[in-house]
Amino acid sequence: MATKFEAVLDYRTVQQLVTERIRAAILDGTLKPNQAINQADLARRLNVSRIPTREALRTLEGEGLIKSQPHRKVVVATMTVEEIRDVYAIRAVLEVKAAVGALKQITPQRINVMRELQQKMNSEADPDRWSKLNNDFHLALYQREGAARLLMVIEMLRNWVAGYVRLLVSDPEHRRLANADHARILKAVESRSAKRLRTAIDHHLRTSCDGVVSSLWNTALANHIRQR
Repeated sequence: MATKFEAVLDYRTVQQLVTERIRAAILDGTLKPNQAINQADLARRLNVSRIPTREALRTLEGEGLIKSQPHRKVVVATMTVEEIRDVYAIRAVLEVKAAVGALKQITPQRINVMRELQQKMNSEADPDRWSKLNNDFHLALYQREGAARLLMVIEMLRNWVAGYVRLLVSDPEHRRLANADHARILKAVESRSAKRLRTAIDHHLRTSCDGVVSSLWNTALANHIRQR
């Protein structure tokens, strides 16, 4: 019995690690939107069997990061402009709710953590490191007792657009705009003003959404010109 139980734990651990590795590759842009994924090649590169790789891809498809196509083809999911706007609209509702709810419990220590993260983002030029600091900044604000499920949904929605956001913040001007938004969010938290916090987060997400959509249109236009 113990041996079987341990074997199950080992298998689940491998599957979880494979899922995390593939998810990270999607979120950091190593695997790009609409890129085809070969299960056998992926399993070989990760030095695991096809079984945990297949299960990991099923998990990521459930998260909306992978899409199955006809003839067993698997690709990194892409989003339309309308879908991106929908995701940001939902995020605005949920992230405002999380932030305002957490404002009642936030401690001076967590505010200091947010302040340090915000300062690091101001001087960070690497898109990958900046994105990590950005996620930590928002998590430091949203995290509160009893909000685990809400944070899981928010994380999933943020992951859906993470690849697009990473491309966006490769541009220094977009990082500057986001950093200014974070400064407004931090000031609202420091003043413990729920009204100002709602406004700051809503503005931040609208600015990010508009930037992502604009970059998609520009990319589509550039591709069209190259194909002419």
